[in-house]
Amino acid sequence: YKCIDYSRSLRTWIAVEPVVGINYTLTGMLDSRERYTELCPAEGVYLRFKPAFIYRKWNILTGVTFSKHSIQGDFIFRNEGWWDVKNHYDLDYSILRVPLVLEYSFLSGKIRPYLSAGYSNVFVLDPHYIETHVQVDENTGGEGPGSPREIEARKYQFGFLAEAGLN
Repeated sequence: YKCIDYSRSLRTWIAVEPVVGINYTLTGMLDSRERYTELCPAEGVYLRFKPAFIYRKWNILTGVTFSKHSIQGDFIFRNEGWWDVKNHYDLDYSILRVPLVLEYSFLSGKIRPYLSAGYSNVFVLDPHYIETHVQVDENTGGEGPGSPREIEARKYQFGFLAEAGLN
């Protein structure tokens, strides 16, 4: 009898994948009805690891993606008195995301449905966040004086990811 060598079929596989997509951003304030949306491109690169012991169905993904955002808008906060408060926001920032994702593929053919879940480190680069606070008379629509002020933005955030799709 010949001995069968399985060690060659049980190796870890690593691939580099370019990532291109569109970010959909929805911005709002808790006490305001106004919402602003933005679509912007995102690009990056992922590393896909197929560990030897779970080679066929599981993948581990990590990498980096970059996107640049710019949102301007007015948010009106309704008051019970004579004045409403309008805040104008001017936001410009870039985001660098570093995810760690576990992916499960259901089939092993050319088209494979998958589910994935993970964690993402989000680094905010070069934030520019200006707020202008203005009072608005609800009877006449007149606006009181407002002065812009720059607000310090958080440089790091984290998030959780969940995804379903086809490979």
